[in-house]
Amino acid sequence: MKQLLMPVQAKHKYQIPEWVKNAPDDVFPAKTKRLYTYLLVFGVTGCWQWNCRIARRFHTTDRTIRRWLNWLKAHKLIEIRQPFNSRRVIVAHQCKDFLEFLARPLGHMPPPQPKKHRLTEAKFALKRDRTVSLFGLNPRLPNLPGIIPPVVNPCG
Repeated sequence: MKQLLMPVQAKHKYQIPEWVKNAPDDVFPAKTKRLYTYLLVFGVTGCWQWNCRIARRFHTTDRTIRRWLNWLKAHKLIEIRQPFNSRRVIVAHQCKDFLEFLARPLGHMPPPQPKKHRLTEAKFALKRDRTVSLFGLNPRLPNLPGIIPPVVNPCG
């Protein structure tokens, strides 16, 4: 159990490029910078790791890694080959400087996730009636006899 909580050691040391360090966080988010530089270490062969392994490396969740990868893919900094296959490969593209990064045209940003709809009054009433019937408060159930406490014999 303790091994799961310990951070995973990196096999390769990597340096964050100077233009990535100097990029403002509102243009290039800080944690996405770390993921991008981590993917640059793998070079032209690309990174084949699953999202769960990368998430463990960065101490975050799979969903966060997916969001960071979508951001990098939309800004054309990475390319994902065979995205829906078990042999997926993530290849990071080098940028020389910050101006080259800003000059890249934006790709297709993924649409935002739809928000959950609140229950209408009718659906809420239906849900409430179902929970009431689960607890035996439905009048259609037969009346069960009450619980009679045991008779206590006085000690003599």
